[in-house]
Amino acid sequence: MNGLMSAPQEFIVNVLRQFNALRIDQIEWLLKIKYDIVNARSLMRQLAYMGKARRENEVWCGVWRQPVPALMAAFDVMMALCPDTIPEFYVGHTQCQLVFYIPGEEGEMPNSFKVYYVVNGQEIDVCEYACAQRDPPGHTVLYIVSSNLQIARLYCDKTFFAALKGGDGNIEFFQGGVQN
Repeated sequence: MNGLMSAPQEFIVNVLRQFNALRIDQIEWLLKIKYDIVNARSLMRQLAYMGKARRENEVWCGVWRQPVPALMAAFDVMMALCPDTIPEFYVGHTQCQLVFYIPGEEGEMPNSFKVYYVVNGQEIDVCEYACAQRDPPGHTVLYIVSSNLQIARLYCDKTFFAALKGGDGNIEFFQGGVQN
């Protein structure tokens, strides 16, 4: 731990290094679950004063980082599936934006998820890439789409869902059919 930062501050700086940028509601979710802190704005102002974060429009960015909408959308999907716990996660900066693990029942393997942001017109490329991925074994594929029209063009040889953010900001999940 850095002697100048509290544990919550250091935690947020580390998450911002991975995701580049997050909205304040995403930061509040992290702090509420991990540290039971509800005043994220104050903590972020302190980090900005220390030169560890900066505000850009409606998001907080790590130092020398730019917002990546696909990563923020992947974070939203993780939040929707894990409302009460922060799962173990790994941020990718390839076609797979995020891998996260939800603990299983006692003695069971964790449930693993790989999140892919699907740009309209690139469904086949993303689906082929997702089908070729083998690790972690038994993972579920989550495709983030921007319209209902994309859902019909998605496929995978693993269990998969399409995630679509509605006008109310809530994410709706649609289960896809597994191709063998």
